[in-house]
Amino acid sequence: MTAGTFPERVGDSDHRSFLTSPRAASACRRELDRLNDELSRRLSELQVAESLEPFNVRAALDRWIVQWGPVSLSVVWLQTSRDTVSDGELLVIAWRGVAGRRLSQSPERPEAARSPSAVALWEEILTPIAPDEAGWAWMPKSGGDNGSLWSSAELAAYCVQRLHSEYGRAMAEEPQAG
Repeated sequence: MTAGTFPERVGDSDHRSFLTSPRAASACRRELDRLNDELSRRLSELQVAESLEPFNVRAALDRWIVQWGPVSLSVVWLQTSRDTVSDGELLVIAWRGVAGRRLSQSPERPEAARSPSAVALWEEILTPIAPDEAGWAWMPKSGGDNGSLWSSAELAAYCVQRLHSEYGRAMAEEPQAG
């Protein structure tokens, strides 16, 4: 992760002026696409390198969910009614179980067994910091104004590493067949 702090990475420029501009919306869309592509790429590399089970990705405009065996990861872009990027947040949650399960299409069978809901394992809330598109970074809310900033590639690496740890833990806890 980049160890740079807020003042070091964005200098004296007013990052909020770019993030409140109309240009920021398209820059944000491109950055979210970069993040999603990087998450998929890193997961694919890990899956192949370690001969792990395949994962399944579901994507929508502002939501990306990967199901990987017993764990999942959701990445959601949230905006306020003012609809400016400066007010948005990126919510990243790792789950034990199936995240974003679709509602049953068979409501006439309420007695059908339902699988348990997913349980959140960890989450990060991040805000965009950017004096311009080239300087885009994500700041964890837990880090405050002096926290470290992450590029989308760094954020993807962090998420995949944490998800891989949770995957290993969940697989070790599953009963062995045989």
